[in-house]
Amino acid sequence: MKFRSKRIGLPHHVSESLNDVMGQYQKIPGFQICVLQMKWEEIVGPDIAELIKPTKWFKGVLMVSTTSASAKFTLSYKLPVVIDQINKHFGKTAVEKIRYERKYSM
Repeated sequence: MKFRSKRIGLPHHVSESLNDVMGQYQKIPGFQICVLQMKWEEIVGPDIAELIKPTKWFKGVLMVSTTSASAKFTLSYKLPVVIDQINKHFGKTAVEKIRYERKYSM
């Protein structure tokens, strides 16, 4: 007696299922910071992702931590571009301002 697998239409990788689930939860405000943290390098690029990391997100203000005070200074002129990249990713005006946390650790 032979059994045939009837797994037609199922994702081949767990990552495909996770992407579907993540897409559903992106609309929940508290979950958006998790999505942002997971896709941070993809959204802002490796150079910026190396220097700042998102920590909190509340009412359009994204809090980030930096590697150093010099990183904060270096990125000060790139913040409008970072905000634009985040908003493009979420398809709406999700972030209006970026503020730095006082601690400089990663």
